[in-house]
Amino acid sequence: MNLTVIIPSRQSLAQAGVRIRYDRISNHLRKCGWQLRLQPINELASFDKLQPGPILFSKCQDARSLLLGRIAKEAGYPVGVDLFDDYFSQLPDVRFQHLRNWLSRMAEIADFYVCSTARMADIAAQYMPDTPGLIVNDPIEGINQDWLRDELRRKWDDALRNRRLKVLWFGIGDNPSFPVGIEDLSAQADQLRALEQRG
Repeated sequence: MNLTVIIPSRQSLAQAGVRIRYDRISNHLRKCGWQLRLQPINELASFDKLQPGPILFSKCQDARSLLLGRIAKEAGYPVGVDLFDDYFSQLPDVRFQHLRNWLSRMAEIADFYVCSTARMADIAAQYMPDTPGLIVNDPIEGINQDWLRDELRRKWDDALRNRRLKVLWFGIGDNPSFPVGIEDLSAQADQLRALEQRG
């Protein structure tokens, strides 16, 4: 069985959303008899080139996905949408009106949706209340529970002994709609100061 994931472009193959989400699960799907294929929408000259099986649109939030989704549905292919970032619940934010419109139209086509969090599933259900959805957390290969327990205990002991909490601020910050930066950390200065005042 084939699962074709339609992505925006070949450059998307290098982005974490594609690399982490799909590349890391493709081996697991293969063991179950599924072939995962990544297809850039901007290289899709003809729908006939797609393999039979479900079609999943990932970060293709424009008219092309709506058109291709309708063609796929008429051809009998199950059509799904993978929802990553929440551009849909900020109703007063006019910057995302076109994306809310897109999801409303996609809801008329989609046979299923996939997302990575329960919060995103709640948002998707507002647009697609009768459409089945699946939460697929970003895959990890596993956690060494013994190492994690020992490391947390060491950090806890160190913090108590030295009365110092070490904070690493990590933010990708490449989303133009939701910038993340050091100013976000400084915005929490009151809470950090309260920790410091407590010794």
